[in-house]
Formats: sequence, structure tokens, C-alpha cells
Amino acid sequence: MVEKSLVSTAGLLYGRSSTVWHRRVQSILAAFVMILLIGFSRVYFGAHYLSDVLAACAAGLAWLAFSLTAVDTLRRSRNREGGISECGSNDWKTDA
Repeated sequence: MVEKSLVSTAGLLYGRSSTVWHRRVQSILAAFVMILLIGFSRVYFGAHYLSDVLAACAAGLAWLAFSLTAVDTLRRSRNREGGISECGSNDWKTDA
């Protein structure tokens, strides 16, 4: 589960940082293929049952959704604050 979460997070973070759309698609597809290969190899070599691999994929997707939601929420809250001066605060200004 850890490697699936790590690969998907790395793929999506790289994809989100890229400004070219085909790089985004390539990184997300590469992460998806790697996750499928990891899961297939676990079942093929007898390390896990298919149900174990599918449960790990579901848990990894839930963790990824939680992480991306948390990152987006933090970014939005920081962007909403706005109006912060170079000193870090506008509290020192007075209307007098």
C-alpha cells in the first residue's frame, strides 16, 4: 500500500506542477501503470491475494484523496488571506 500511495502521489504532484497538459497526462498514466504492475506482481508471485491488493488500492486512493484535499485546502486558505505586506502583516497601519 505504501508504494502505491507513494507512486500515485509523486505522479500527481509532478503532473500538477507541469504547465504542459501532455506532461500531466503522461505522468498520471505512468503512475497508474506502475501501480497496476505492482499489484499484478504481488498477486503473480503469491505474496498477496487479489482481495488484499484491491483493498490496498482502495486504501491508497482514499489516502491520496485526503492528501490532495488537504493540500488544496491549505493553498486556498493561504491565497484567501491576501493583502499581506512585505513585513508579514498589515496590523501596523492606522487610519489616523
